[in-house]
Amino acid sequence: MRTLVLSLLLATTASAQDMPLRDFIPDGDTWKPVVDAGVMPAKVAFEKLGDKTPNATVKSRDGMTVFVGLTDQKFVWAYRVNAEGKPESGAAYCALHIPKWTGTATTVTSLAIDASNRIYAATPLGVQVFDPTGRLCGVLHPPAPGTLEHLSFEGEQLAVWIGEKKYVRIVRK
Repeated sequence: MRTLVLSLLLATTASAQDMPLRDFIPDGDTWKPVVDAGVMPAKVAFEKLGDKTPNATVKSRDGMTVFVGLTDQKFVWAYRVNAEGKPESGAAYCALHIPKWTGTATTVTSLAIDASNRIYAATPLGVQVFDPTGRLCGVLHPPAPGTLEHLSFEGEQLAVWIGEKKYVRIVRK
């Protein structure tokens, strides 16, 4: 199953393999608070996928794959999107780095994808970044204590919300 999903993704996104964070996060860049951040986007209620209820989903740039973040998991899951636009044939895709204090699993609270098809997963450890093939590039430490509630891209900036506060940082292509 994973081979099928991996093959589908590699057909269009295999250009960013083995990329450490330093290749696309500028040296010396850190999270910057946004003073007039507005209101955090509303949480979306997700439909169940089989026996799983997602916390977060994000589609690949070509729309052919949906990545899914769950509670108490070891992976971000990838599902092929069928002709009707429904996810099917899910498989574990990105192996999450598990913090020692959580034991055997972690929770993904939000997902985002950049212009280079890198996958960003908000977890208690920070923002885990994966190349398009699902390999971990590294972890961006959280900008402040609290739960990372929402990830999104605003141009070249990755934005994260923690409670009522928003933080951004530059991400190169």
